[in-house]
Order: sequence, then C-alpha cells, then structure tokens
Amino acid sequence: MPRTGRPKLKIKADQVSQLAAIGLNVNEIGAIVGCSPDTLTRRFQSQMQTGWERMKASIKRTQYEVGVNKKNPTMLIWLGKQHLGQSDVPQKSSNQSNQQLEGFFQALMAGPAVKKSNGEEGSGGAKEQ
Repeated sequence: MPRTGRPKLKIKADQVSQLAAIGLNVNEIGAIVGCSPDTLTRRFQSQMQTGWERMKASIKRTQYEVGVNKKNPTMLIWLGKQHLGQSDVPQKSSNQSNQQLEGFFQALMAGPAVKKSNGEEGSGGAKEQ
C-alpha cells in the first residue's frame, strides 16, 4: 500500500547539531530547517543535545582562557564560584567554633588580666583609685 501524507523532510543531522552548537533553541532550529519543534525533538534529540553540550564546553573553554591566561580577576572570581564552591558570603561554621571565637574576642576586648596587689584580677588598664 502506498504511503499517504507529506513526504518526509530531508534534514541533515549534522546541520541540526551545528545549529544547536551556536546556541539556537529547538524553535529557532525548526524555523531554519523548515519543520516543527516536535519533529526535531522526535528525530534529532541526541544531535541537538550534543550540539548544546558542545556550545557549553566552548563557552567554558573561553571563560577559562580569559580568566586564567589573561588573568581577568572578575572571571577568576566567577570561575571560583562555579567550580570551587567559593562565595562572597563566608560560610557559617559550627556552633562550637562560633562560641570559641566569641570567647576569644571577649578576652581580646577585655585586655590582659593583671593581678592587683590585693590578689584580684584587673584589666591592666589605667590605675583605679
């Protein structure tokens, strides 16, 4: 029995992959090759995914080159945040560490303890009268 309906579009898989690699989404690729996004997704999902992954790799490679080879501080900060877990906000430490730091800073603010002649401890500051 002869096939009915429209003839199957001849779309090149490598063209779809190349269009995805320059950042086009499925709607934009469909407009260029002349078919619906559903058809592209059904027939070329893996090629589009490969193209999008190539695009991301290319962007990351360029960012790395700008940050590391050209020593761009802004890009190095961004790369550190993305790949090393760095942040502008210091991470909160454990409660025990916070208590130790609070004790340290309180002692620091109080100044050195100096024994008075009567055996009591003082602040070591100006003489009391």
